[in-house]
Amino acid sequence: MLPTAGPSELERIMACPEAGQGMVGVTAPEALSIAACLRKNRSRAEQQRIYELAVENAKKVAARVPGESDGAPLPCALHGHDHVCCAYGSRPLHCRPLHAISIAKAIGGNNVPPSGSETATPDELGHERTVSEGIEMGLTRALESAGLDAKIYELNNALATALETPDAAERWAKGENVFHNPLP
Repeated sequence: MLPTAGPSELERIMACPEAGQGMVGVTAPEALSIAACLRKNRSRAEQQRIYELAVENAKKVAARVPGESDGAPLPCALHGHDHVCCAYGSRPLHCRPLHAISIAKAIGGNNVPPSGSETATPDELGHERTVSEGIEMGLTRALESAGLDAKIYELNNALATALETPDAAERWAKGENVFHNPLP
């Protein structure tokens, strides 16, 4: 996605849009990786803040009527005060294309869709979203072939489960259904 980017650009950290990215789906390994990253790199107070917001968001998502508009975007539980993801290195696959476009814009990439701002919008993510969906599809197929849970879960619900269940990774790896309510 960033073929002309050098090592320093590939390591660049970009903020998310203030409103977040809407509904984000994650696989069990993604949720577990995010939870492990938070446990390792964030204070207990910050972990608790993220957990509480994830639980609150999950309740709001569950209360939405299927088929109706998603309503107002929910604040991402992973947003730090500066809108940089608190688990940037482990952020969901869904989130990565937006960051790739934003980095490409910042370094003056040649094939970046025009926009009036420094960051990408979801409408500018055609190719990048396709790449992300292909990676997600490959990941779910690999999980299925390994006999593991390959469902996609809503980020907030999965994150709350992973954070409140310290042994979630071990239980999931043994084949236990740790996560609930996969996305359709």
